[in-house]
Amino acid sequence: GLAVGLTALIVKIGSWILRICLYRGEKHLIVLVILFSCIYFFCMFACMDIVTGLQGGIAAVVVFVSFILFARSLYAIVRLKRKSLSVFIICIVSGLCTLAILVITIGSGFEDSYVKEYIKLRRTESLKTLSKPALTESELQNGNEPVGVLEYGAEQKRVKPPEEMVEDDLESTSADLEAYVDGYSGLSAKYRELYLGYDIHNVPLAGRIWYPKRKEHCPVLFILHGNHDFTSQSYLGYAYLGEYLASHGYVVVSVDENFCNGNILGDLTEENDARAVLLLENIGEVLTYNKTEGNPLFGKIDEEKIAIAGHSRGGEAAAVAAYFNTLSRYPENGTISFDYQYAIQSVIAIAPTADQYRPMDRSTELKDISYLLLQGANDQDISVFMGLKQYNSIQFTKEKDCLKSYLYIAGSNHGQFNTEWGRYDIGYPLSRILNVKNLLLQEDQQQILQLFTKKFLDVTLKGDQEGKSLFYDVQAYQSVLPETVYIQGYADSTCETVCDFEEDLDLTTGTMEGSVINTGYAEEWTEKLSRFTTGTYHFDKKDYALSLKWKETYRSYVRVHFPSFDATDKKLTFDILDMDNANVREEAYRALNCTILLKDQNGRRAQTTLGEHCTVYPPLPVRLSKLQFLFGENEYKHQFQTVLIPVSAFEGEEGFDASAVTEIRFCFDKEKSGSIRLDDVGFTE
Repeated sequence: GLAVGLTALIVKIGSWILRICLYRGEKHLIVLVILFSCIYFFCMFACMDIVTGLQGGIAAVVVFVSFILFARSLYAIVRLKRKSLSVFIICIVSGLCTLAILVITIGSGFEDSYVKEYIKLRRTESLKTLSKPALTESELQNGNEPVGVLEYGAEQKRVKPPEEMVEDDLESTSADLEAYVDGYSGLSAKYRELYLGYDIHNVPLAGRIWYPKRKEHCPVLFILHGNHDFTSQSYLGYAYLGEYLASHGYVVVSVDENFCNGNILGDLTEENDARAVLLLENIGEVLTYNKTEGNPLFGKIDEEKIAIAGHSRGGEAAAVAAYFNTLSRYPENGTISFDYQYAIQSVIAIAPTADQYRPMDRSTELKDISYLLLQGANDQDISVFMGLKQYNSIQFTKEKDCLKSYLYIAGSNHGQFNTEWGRYDIGYPLSRILNVKNLLLQEDQQQILQLFTKKFLDVTLKGDQEGKSLFYDVQAYQSVLPETVYIQGYADSTCETVCDFEEDLDLTTGTMEGSVINTGYAEEWTEKLSRFTTGTYHFDKKDYALSLKWKETYRSYVRVHFPSFDATDKKLTFDILDMDNANVREEAYRALNCTILLKDQNGRRAQTTLGEHCTVYPPLPVRLSKLQFLFGENEYKHQFQTVLIPVSAFEGEEGFDASAVTEIRFCFDKEKSGSIRLDDVGFTE
């Protein structure tokens, strides 16, 4: 709304400027055109999440003054033949400023220093409970299986992808999406139909398939892209992932959902339910090939082992598809029946949106399904961790063996997960304000996705229990992963929650019946709702957590008392984050540490320290734009780190009984002042 209002205002100013220019002549035309361009350019920046209004305003003034002084002084020297010293000085100084502005605008930006400093905080050799890496050398590269490539639905598409690698084109059917799309009308709809060659009633089921030629009965992954210009073949941007997984024995289908995408003439609105339905229809089409004798895909897929994945809006749509897959009727209109019921075991969301589609204004709540979420700290499109809302909505009933995990990756952006999208997360000319020099290399970002996707599929579709450690102990894998900072969340269906701080307004009660919470020597103790607060995003993450602040003391603590619990052979699990930005501002980087105590029913204690088992990083001081570097401003990213500590790793007093634990205490005795959030305290297998 702000962008539209500013644009309308600028158009009015522009018409006024044009009348003045026609009246005053050439010199004023140059001046006013530059002024108009600068104001418009930086007003648009001010509407973006990565630049503040103050930064945009100051930058607009600097650009305008530099350009005007340089243009006027150069005009005076060349056209008016003025040769005074002051004119030459103004021309040189303003020219250098203009050159600097152009260099900054054209260049890729500035490097971050914090990542290298944070990596130094990670001392894996000193961690006591580090898992043994479950990644083999062969998994770091493509496997030994020969890979076949098929295209389906290509005969229905006016815009066809390159065919040099495709073995065969498979015929397909189409879907009618009219019931699931809002805003499909006008010039945008006509242009879409003219370019694509089909309308909303005949959207082709189409995509590309990678499969292992020598294997049959393979697990399958369906992946869908997000919103991008529909003239781009976005579904081809995951070829690196399809080839990699197929070479390791998976069938991979990248679904073409270009019809749901937009362009400069406008996007479809509230269309993520259409994306979800189109994905489910594509699953049905491909499974038909699997049952058809003579089809190249015949017998290749194990229909009981299906996973779905999505990127950006596709990540949200994948969760919606998993939800629709369990329903018999469309929530928005019960006259439309669903009959999918595919054996979808797991969902992968890559930098997803959230709540762009809300079925009857409710969240998409999933049960007993495994979920992997990946997000980049340097995402310049979805600059907040929106996928956490979906992550926090997933519930386990303990009837199935499921897990959920997220990975937050420093230096990772939005577009490099798709080779068709690249390093710039917004279009030209606004992309020139983005800082991309501090991004991971595209091949590193893609390798992270490859490895985590494969291991997640191994665990959730093939039952590889050993590979599960990657999703709660990524620090054990640092030697084989691209070098950057990783923050990780984890929960599974074996978890026994002691307190998740969601139950009521009473700060002293926990989730487990009979549990009691108290604190000591704290400046502030409360339970806070985590919210998105960056730019235009102001909705919650559906997650409360304990918030604790202390000052000028080493005695602050959080104590959780509960009925006797058998923690033998279990792990203590909790989520924790450092909310204190002060040390980061002063570049006095320190990993969060504290003493953790367990007490049994007889009062005997066992203890360890947080730093012995996990490196909990300070807030990430991310800079997404070049202006943030120039103004010395950081956008602090705070994400929970899940910590798992085997109870057997606690050093106990003689006679400590792990089968009768009654208390957990977090003692913040390492820092004199601080601010933390604590969540989801419990025990897991």
